[in-house]
Amino acid sequence: MSITRWRFARPNKTSACQRARRLVLRSAVEQKVFELQRRNRDAILNIPARLSGILAAENDQEVVFQLLTQELTQAMQKLSDS
Repeated sequence: MSITRWRFARPNKTSACQRARRLVLRSAVEQKVFELQRRNRDAILNIPARLSGILAAENDQEVVFQLLTQELTQAMQKLSDS
């Protein structure tokens, strides 16, 4: 593995860091970030699909507000737990 593929590694410390498992391939990190962002996007974009029927039938603005707040809070909580 080329030293240039390791992020923030000094050439003389690369081997020691690899053995200590303190370095991660940049491509692996980028892939994980992409997956998390996709999951986050999907969670938020699915809120209208879950609530549209309920909200269309609801006349009380406070209930609509509470439902939206609850769904967004749950989505954000799931994102922070990821």
